[in-house]
Amino acid sequence: MPLFPLIKGTIRALTRSDAQERELDEELQSYLELLVDEKIRNGMEPGRARREALMELGGAEQVKDSVRESQHGAALESLIWDLRHVARAMRKAPGFTFVVVLTLALGIGANTALFSTVNAALIRDIPFDEPDRLVAGEKTQNGAPQGSVSRLDYFDLSDSAKSFGGLAAHVPSQATVTGEAAPEVVGLMFATWNLLPVLGVDPVVGRHFLREEEVDGGGGAALISDDLWQRRFGGNADVLGRTIHADGVPRTIVGVVPAGFRFMADADLWIPIERGDFFIDRERGSHSLRMVGRLKPGVSLAQAQSEADAIAAALDEQYPDTNGGKGFILYDLQRFMVTRCTPPIA
Repeated sequence: MPLFPLIKGTIRALTRSDAQERELDEELQSYLELLVDEKIRNGMEPGRARREALMELGGAEQVKDSVRESQHGAALESLIWDLRHVARAMRKAPGFTFVVVLTLALGIGANTALFSTVNAALIRDIPFDEPDRLVAGEKTQNGAPQGSVSRLDYFDLSDSAKSFGGLAAHVPSQATVTGEAAPEVVGLMFATWNLLPVLGVDPVVGRHFLREEEVDGGGGAALISDDLWQRRFGGNADVLGRTIHADGVPRTIVGVVPAGFRFMADADLWIPIERGDFFIDRERGSHSLRMVGRLKPGVSLAQAQSEADAIAAALDEQYPDTNGGKGFILYDLQRFMVTRCTPPIA
C-alpha cells in the first residue's frame, strides 16, 4: 500500500468526528432520493419507488460500513470507533466498568501466575548445578509410593549406597526466632549436613554444615537466609558466630545462603538433622524426611534404584517389624518437583 494514502487514512481514522458521520448520512440520503426520482420518472408509483430504492440500496448501516472499509485505514478507524463507543458506555456505567476492569486484572494475574508455574516447573531446568544428576527419594510400602522416609532408614541408605556422590534429607517446619530484633515466626528447614553441597549451592558468607555437626547437632549450628540476614542483622559481615534463638534454643550462625535460594519450601533458617536422639523420627517406624541425592558421574537412575532396592531388602530382613514390605523409590528431581510439589495445571 502506498505510504501517503495509508498515512492519510490513518489520520482520518484518528480524527473522525460525528460531523463526518453526518456528512456520510447526508450523502447516503441524497443518493436514495436520486434513485427514487429516477424510478418515478420511469412510471413507478412514488410509494413503490421508495420501497424499491431502499431494497436496492440495502441497509443504511451496511452501506456506510462498505464505504468505510473501502477507505485506507478502515481497520484502524473501526477499532477506534469501537473503542470510543466502549468508552462512552463505560462512563455511563462506572460500577460495571469497575467489575470489568477487576475481572480483567484477575484474569491477567492468574494467567501470569500460571505461566510462572509452567515456566519454573516445566520449561526451565531446576536452578541447581548439573540438574540431570539430581534425584528425589521416597518410601514405598508393598511397591506403592507413600512419601516421607524414616530418618533411621535414610542414614542406613546413605551410609551403604555407592551410587550417590551425596544423599541428603530434609523436612520443613517453622520456628519462632528471637534475639537481635523482635520475635518472628520463620520457615525452618531441618536438613542433613550435606543438603546444600548435594544441590551445588554455596553460602555467600561463612560455610556449610560439617559432617561432624550431624552427630550432636553441631553445638547448635545454624544457617540463615539472605533475607533474614538483612532483616535482623542489617547484612553485616560480623553475623558469623552470633547467636539466634529458635524456639528458645540458642543457635550459632555459621553461614548465609544465597539470596533467592529455595528448595521445596520457603525457609529462613536451617538446622542440622542429628543421628542421635533427635526428636524427629526417633523410631524407625516414623517417617518425616524427604531425600534428595546426586548421582555419581556415569551412574544411571536405574542403577541407583537397583542398589536402593537391595538395601531396602536387607533392612526388611533386619527389621521385619518396621520395614516389612518397605522400600525406596527414586525419581528424576525435576519430574518429582513437577508432579509432587506444584499445583495442578489443569
